[in-house]
Parts: sequence; structure tokens; C-alpha cells
Amino acid sequence: MASKKTARALTSFFLHLSQMEKAGLPLMQSLDAAAQDEEIPGLAKKWRNMSAFLRGGGKLYEAMGLYPHLFDDAVRGLVAAGEESGKLARVLERCKDYYEQVENHSRQMRRATLQPKIAAVVIAGMALVKRHSLFPKLAVGVLAAVFAVTWGRRYVPGVRRLTDHLFLMSGPGARFIRQYSYARFADALGMAYMAGIPLRRGLEIAVGVVPNLVLRDDLAAAIPRVQAGASLAEAFVKCRYADRMSVVMLKAGENSGNLSQTLAHVAEYYNKQTDDALTALQQTLGPLLTILLGLALAKSL
Repeated sequence: MASKKTARALTSFFLHLSQMEKAGLPLMQSLDAAAQDEEIPGLAKKWRNMSAFLRGGGKLYEAMGLYPHLFDDAVRGLVAAGEESGKLARVLERCKDYYEQVENHSRQMRRATLQPKIAAVVIAGMALVKRHSLFPKLAVGVLAAVFAVTWGRRYVPGVRRLTDHLFLMSGPGARFIRQYSYARFADALGMAYMAGIPLRRGLEIAVGVVPNLVLRDDLAAAIPRVQAGASLAEAFVKCRYADRMSVVMLKAGENSGNLSQTLAHVAEYYNKQTDDALTALQQTLGPLLTILLGLALAKSL
């Protein structure tokens, strides 16, 4: 999930480009202006590098490919389609909405994890004070476990897949992971479809932005079914983690011939579900951490 500053900067970046594109200004000029207005020096340098890339004859989506950690496959594919179809201003505005939603989820996630961070600081402080007890060993053990999992998820694919599977069994946390993953998928697929990207390629792009590997594989299994002639609803109903409501909505959209709007509604539905899941996660963590801190204090006395 993007950091607060980065998500906000990307939202402003795409808003700026969409307005400039509507005004008929060249993309290179728009990128130069965006670099001048950017408050984060590192991002300002990237916008200037992208402008230089365009001056060398490159396309905007190719310039975005220089920084895949900022612009994922869904956004780059959408921008490529927008440049080819002449609908770039509309596409850029849709990308702004996409990153605005990412920023909103990042803000909510920070709220949900505020109490765990405070608890970690309190426990670390208690570990320093109670050096004669088992607290320091316990604190070091917890920190080592967190570091090992974080390192393993980044560098060992098997660890990431295992932990992704475990996360899907973690109660309120699993609900957030599923809803957030489906929201990203529906957003990306809706953007690709709106830009005229073929459905199979759009599905591949959308699957690639799903953060949970287990859910990614589950959704990817629908692609060959669509290629074989199945409708989206028929393809996704066979997925292990399929959500009944989304399948019903997709079926209605395909029957009505208004799939683009339906995908937008599905994305909106999952974004709302993500917000609700984050709220539930926050409400669960508060009492749980209060109990754990109480037990820790009781043990240390």
C-alpha cells in the first residue's frame, strides 16, 4: 500500500496531467509543470526524467515504466490504451480517482494500525525497564519473528505464499485482505475495459495488481475459462474465493450489455466493503490490545 505522501502526490500528479491534457498542452510541458509544483524532491526528479524521456520520442506509458513501483501494470496499460484511442484526458482522470482511493485506504490503514504501534512502544519500554524479567527476551523474540516474516515475504516466494494463505484465515484481517484485493482487481479491470483493452489482457493486468498471492492465483484461474468462451460471471463463480454478490452483479451487467458501468459498481461495492472491513479490524484490535497490555503489566509487576 502506498505511503501517505506518495499516494497524495500521485493523486495530484494525475489531476494535474488530466487538466493540462484537457487544456491541450503538450505532455512534456505538463510534466515539467508537475515537477515544479511537486513538494517531494525525489518525485519531482522522476517527473523531469519522464519529460526528458518523452522528448526523446517515447510514450507516456513507457515513461511510467521507468518507475513500476509508482505506476503498476493496470495504470500503465490504461495510459497506453488512452494514448492509442485519443481518450488520454479521461484515462488520466480515472487514474486520479484510482490513486485517490488508494490514498483513502492508506489513511484508514494507518488509523487501524495506530494502536498496535502504540502497544509496541509500550512493550518495548517495559522491556527496558524490567531487564531482570523475561520481558526483554519476549520482546526480542517478537521483534525477531516480525523481522523474519517481513524478510521472508520479500525474498522467499514460498514464505509469502504461506503467510498470504494464513492471512486469509485471520478473522477480521482476512476480511480486509479479501475486500481490498477484490477492490484493486475490480478497479483495474474496470479501468482497462473502459480504455478498450481486450478483456483477456485486461484480466491479466487486473490479476497482476492483486496483493495476495493466493487470491491472485484463484482469480487467474478464471482467465482460461473466459478465453474458452465463458462469461465473466461463469468464469468467476468457479473460483474458490468467489463472492456471490459480485458474480450476480457481473451476470446482470453482461446480460444488459453495460459491463463497463457494472465493473465500476463492483469496484465501488468492494471499496465500500474495504472501508467497513478496516473499521471492523480497528474495533477488534482495540480491545484485544488492551487485554494483552493488561496481561503484560500483570506479569511484569
